[in-house]
Amino acid sequence: MRRKPEDLSGRRYGALTVLGPVIDRRWYWHCICRCGAKRQVRADSLRAGITTRCMACSKTSHGYSRTSEYVIWIRMRSRCYNSNHVHFSDYGGRLVPIKVCDRWLKSFDNFLADMGRRPGPNYTLDRKNNNGNYSKSNCRWATKSEQSNNRRNNVFVRYAGRRITLAMLADRLGIKRNTLYERYRRGDRGARLVRPV
Repeated sequence: MRRKPEDLSGRRYGALTVLGPVIDRRWYWHCICRCGAKRQVRADSLRAGITTRCMACSKTSHGYSRTSEYVIWIRMRSRCYNSNHVHFSDYGGRLVPIKVCDRWLKSFDNFLADMGRRPGPNYTLDRKNNNGNYSKSNCRWATKSEQSNNRRNNVFVRYAGRRITLAMLADRLGIKRNTLYERYRRGDRGARLVRPV
């Protein structure tokens, strides 16, 4: 049995005020913007703070609506708060959910001021601590290679007094990654890991 949508009538989300449900589109709501324009918005987009103004205001508010930084900001919030997002279970749906800091959640301008423009097309938004939230202190622009060394399932070892991933160690020593992983799996550590005896 499908549950009845929560009544959002009269509530305000940013510049939008909810007028009532869209009769022929379940989960959508008629909204009016502060500027007087009307639009239909999904309930989850309203609740997650993804849609907070009409289309015209969204385009003119900061001038970045067509940039990669803006798309990254939208996707970041969606992963954390939209239960329909394909990766929600790895972010907002975790046992201890990944959240977006209040400063960034409602303001793209704040996000851009803290992170700056993306250094290049190969850079994406990365959390330094994979169990930490999205915030200025925990985020950086990183390449895919840098991000792959920051995954939850990485294997870390100590080498030359530093904590390093097995993949980074293989690259540094010029050893095939599969070779190093196989040695690690069979229990080799220390000198045996990098120079089997």
